[in-house]
Order: sequence, then C-alpha cells, then structure tokens
Amino acid sequence: MRRLMEWLSRQEAIALLLVRLATGAVLVDAGYRKLFLAGLAGVTSQFREWGYPLPQVIGPAIGLFELVGGLALFAGLFSRYIGVLVTIQFVVAILTVNMARGFQPSRLPMMLVVAGLVIATSGGGAWTLDRLLSRGRW
Repeated sequence: MRRLMEWLSRQEAIALLLVRLATGAVLVDAGYRKLFLAGLAGVTSQFREWGYPLPQVIGPAIGLFELVGGLALFAGLFSRYIGVLVTIQFVVAILTVNMARGFQPSRLPMMLVVAGLVIATSGGGAWTLDRLLSRGRW
C-alpha cells in the first residue's frame, strides 16, 4: 500500500493533464452544441426560458467561451484563468437552473466546479503552453 501511495504522489502531472483534457472536452462539446447545433436563436430561447437577462448576448457568449475556453484548456493556455471562469459559470448555472430541478441535473455542473477549482488552484500541469510560454514561472 505504501508503494502505491508513493507512486500516486508522483502522478500529479498526469492527473492535472487528464482533468484539463476532460474539462476541455466537456466545454468544447457544450460550446459546439450551443453555437452550431442549437444556433443563436435556440441558445437565446433557452437562456430566455431560464430567466437570464440579455439572453441574446449571454447565451452566445457562454457558448463561445465554452468552445474557445475548452480548446485553450486542451492546449493548456490560460489554464488558471479559464479554471476561474469555469468555476463561476457553473456555480451560477447550478444556483440559477440546475438546483431547481434537483440533484440529478446538477451532478455534471458540480464536477465542473470542482474541475475548475483544481485547474484554477493548481494550473494545467507540467505539459501546458502556459508553462512553455512562462518558462516555468507559472
């Protein structure tokens, strides 16, 4: 058991990479669906139904953030900033939309809050453009 714990403690870079890539994949999928499948009219309608102000602005902006932010997470670019924004976005989504429907619809947003916090506090890991561009200062 001790060897396993020692080995696990040396896997932080891989764990952060996987969290970053999984979060990026979920964001890209959500952004793509908002912008290209639902379209601007569909996204605006959905955000209006949820009661958001300026749904014609907020809906597409969220979709664009998810798509671009998810791609940036794949590359490990601006990881901490995107982690903060993901955390804020999904806390707001949970409080304004998901919790009214119960625990079941809140599970993925809750995991994205946690993933956003991990990325915001730990960065994207060793294998990121952030690290390459900052030469290890990040």
